[in-house]
Amino acid sequence: MGLKLITTDRQFTAKVFSLLAKKIDPQMLKASVFIEQRIKSLITEQLVLHPILDELRHGQLALDFGLSLEVADKAINEMLQAIESSVSVNVLKGGKIFSAGFSGISIKIDPVGPIQNIPSGSYDSNGYIINWMDWLLNRGSQVVVSGFESVFSVNANNSRSGLGFMLKSGNSFRVDPRFAGTKDDNFLTRIVTESRTAIENIIKEEINKVL
Repeated sequence: MGLKLITTDRQFTAKVFSLLAKKIDPQMLKASVFIEQRIKSLITEQLVLHPILDELRHGQLALDFGLSLEVADKAINEMLQAIESSVSVNVLKGGKIFSAGFSGISIKIDPVGPIQNIPSGSYDSNGYIINWMDWLLNRGSQVVVSGFESVFSVNANNSRSGLGFMLKSGNSFRVDPRFAGTKDDNFLTRIVTESRTAIENIIKEEINKVL
């Protein structure tokens, strides 16, 4: 008596992956939660250590953007909170044949979007909106204020930053080239790029824990 298969190879393969998915998918979902948490912590740590934060508190950027220490600290706290919404990790399902099974993990890291819109990233100066976070992240070497320049002064206690003033001049103000960024190349995108190896290690470690 012969043996008759009642399913095609395609159906059999899909069934096998469906059975595997019941075991693998919950474990991958668990791993994705830890991956997301660890990446958020990593990006936060790198931001806290970044020298640009000291510049915003009491350095060249504080002078240039007219930031008091209070405003700078508030903006930095908002930046750190924004990291929470800048990282998302999701488990992907397979393709047409393996639709019931795990096929990978999708990771999105975009600190620029949330951080460039923090409330303290801009302020009103006599009716003129100083969108300093946009200047820092997106404007590169472009002129952002024509006919003015920031000038350090030892007698600047009545200025916003306490470090100097924005004065009329024949020059035009640009963000200091040491810190100026563009949409695709700024201190936040560089933090992510420089963390790539650490992120890959986090993914490997967490997936190995559940498989």
